[in-house]
Parts: sequence; C-alpha cells; structure tokens
Amino acid sequence: MTNHVDRWGASLPPRLTPFLWAAGLAAMVLAFAWVEGRALDTEVLRRVLYAAAATLLWHDLIAIARARPGARSLRDPQRWYLAYAMGGFWGTLMLIVAWEQGTPVWTQVLTWATAGAFFGGIMAATEVGPAQNTDADLYDLTPLDTPGMWARRFILGWPLVALAVLGGLAAYPPDEGWGAGYFLFQFVFLMPLVGPTPKGGFTWANVLILPRPWGLALLLIGLLAI
Repeated sequence: MTNHVDRWGASLPPRLTPFLWAAGLAAMVLAFAWVEGRALDTEVLRRVLYAAAATLLWHDLIAIARARPGARSLRDPQRWYLAYAMGGFWGTLMLIVAWEQGTPVWTQVLTWATAGAFFGGIMAATEVGPAQNTDADLYDLTPLDTPGMWARRFILGWPLVALAVLGGLAAYPPDEGWGAGYFLFQFVFLMPLVGPTPKGGFTWANVLILPRPWGLALLLIGLLAI
C-alpha cells in the first residue's frame, strides 16, 4: 500500500490515516482521565467515543481545506475556512477533554473557541500552499474550484451558521443546564456537518472507506448507548 507523508512528518497509509488518528486521540482522552484519577465511568467512555468521532468527522474538512487553502489574504474565504477547519477541530477536542460538569457552558465554550480561533489563525497564516498528500483525492473539489457555485457558498458559509447555533445554545441553556453528553454531541455534530461530496457519490463502497460515516456512528453510540 502506498504511503504518504503528511504535514507532521508521519508516514501513514492514506485510507487508514483518519482511523489511526481517531484511535490515538481517543487514547489521549482516556490517558487524561487516568492522570486526573477519574474512574472509567460512562462519562469518560462517552468522551472517548466523541473524541474519535470528532476526528473522523473533521478529517475530510481539514483535507479539502489544506488542499485548497486559497490566497494568503484576509479577503479569501478559503483561507478563513482553513482556519475554521484547523481551529474548530482543535477547539472541539480540547472542549471534550476539559469539559467540567457544573461549570457554566458559555465560559467553557468561550475559552476553547478563543483558543481554537488562535490556533486556527496560526495554522492558516503559516500554510503556504496546497498540502502534498492524498487525503483530499477521494472528494469532489469542483465546488471549491468554482467561485459561482452555490455548493461552494454553502460549504464556506456553514461555519457561520454552526457557530451562531452553538453560541445560542451556550448562552441560553435550559433551566436544568446542558448535560455533557448532549451539548458535546451538538458541538461535534454541527460544526463539521457540511462537508465535501465523495467522488462517485455516497455509495456503499464510499460508506465503508470514508471516515465520516464511521464518525457519525461513533457519535450516535456515544449519545444513545452510553
């Protein structure tokens, strides 16, 4: 199997890359819980599944954002999308790891949204050109290459919708507050909800090899079965 070298210098089989990252970051969440002396309860297991799910759901967004980073200009929406993809994933993962039940949701979201925006901004500013990997080869990049397409506007505009909805959920929780399971589900689900279309459409073959369907399955298991 042909390997590729990603930006971080690791040589991994392209089809396995997102799944290996998902397993590694899920293990990281478990390790943090162990360091904190927490028991392996349902909340920890849910966070482990959410971390793996987030990694798989964000993978194709990061892949296309790095494959089409746009010009290094504040006027280019694709550069903003790159910042969203990188920072959104990092901020989501940190929120999963650091979530504290009983702490106001909006303070936690504001903290990690700010940190994620900072991280995404740095990554977008330092990206000098299209990433030299095969992660984006499975997806149809025509919308990002065609400025007038509505699909392009939808992909690049979705972050504003997702952030507005999540901001409203964080600022106006129900009287009993948001539980970690439900709010983190919304966070992981909504932000990477709109992604690229795989080449050939959503066939069974694509469902089996692409990370997004598996990420959604893990997310639902974390919400409904844990």
